[in-house]
Amino acid sequence: MTWVLSTRWSKARAGDGDALIGLLIERRPEGIEIAAGLPGVDLRQAMEAARRARAAVISVCVPAPCPRLLAGERPPEALDPDAGIRAAFLGLARRTIEVAHELESRFVVLALTSALRREQDETVAEALPVARAVDERERAIVRAASAWRARRSIRDLDSAKRVIEGLLDAAQEYGIRLAFPLRSGLLGFPSATEAAEILREFRGAPVGIWFDAVSAGLIERLGENDREILDTFEERIEGTRIHDLRGWTRHLPPGEGELDRELEATVLSRFHRKPCVLDISGEWDETALDGARHRIESIALDRRPPGLYAG
Repeated sequence: MTWVLSTRWSKARAGDGDALIGLLIERRPEGIEIAAGLPGVDLRQAMEAARRARAAVISVCVPAPCPRLLAGERPPEALDPDAGIRAAFLGLARRTIEVAHELESRFVVLALTSALRREQDETVAEALPVARAVDERERAIVRAASAWRARRSIRDLDSAKRVIEGLLDAAQEYGIRLAFPLRSGLLGFPSATEAAEILREFRGAPVGIWFDAVSAGLIERLGENDREILDTFEERIEGTRIHDLRGWTRHLPPGEGELDRELEATVLSRFHRKPCVLDISGEWDETALDGARHRIESIALDRRPPGLYAG
């Protein structure tokens, strides 16, 4: 497998772009991911550092549309992916495609949801502290969130298709493949059903899924199913993202949280020929990072550590 380390881990430790990339290279990954848009990650600075270090950049991520990043203010419903916000997001995404080309990267990963959705999902998280719907009150919260999403689906799909359509010429010109993650919460976008519609719309185009096992596992715990995309569009999975979660807290090293181990094993074994981004936060040290790498490589090759599925 091609194991990839994200700048999410190094950004908390780096004082500049050279350190941001250098810290990753010290761990000897087969490639790195530049997570543009994260606080502490300057895309141009990271690009120059990666070029100087001759780092193998596998993917570059475009952050979720946010007026504080794109428009400088927060007008009513500003984070809906429409009109001016969409235009600003397209401009950022096109620049990212150009950077990816300069770095000889193969993928640009697009967040088709919005920062507003993530903020709204935080309110759901507050109401469901263990990330499960156990009693009737909690199930009612999940039903309400699902109903709200359903009402938005047509509008969101139209906007997402316009975004991808607006990027295809640049992607094809530079030989870049576009990928997008599924939702990371009940109010996010897209679900597996919505993603399937996008993939059908762009059949034959360089457009696919970057599958996050934690997001799929979280959605499953709340009573919905996004892992079905692995079966219906297996050939359109461009890469995977592995970390772990506890409650709603993400980006733990694999094995440190509550992720469904069979889902983790399925993703790693079925897509071991695809890039796999180890996406853990910088609070974990090098020992934890190296252990996480050993774990995912062992599972991918079906050399499962003793007691892996115990409990």
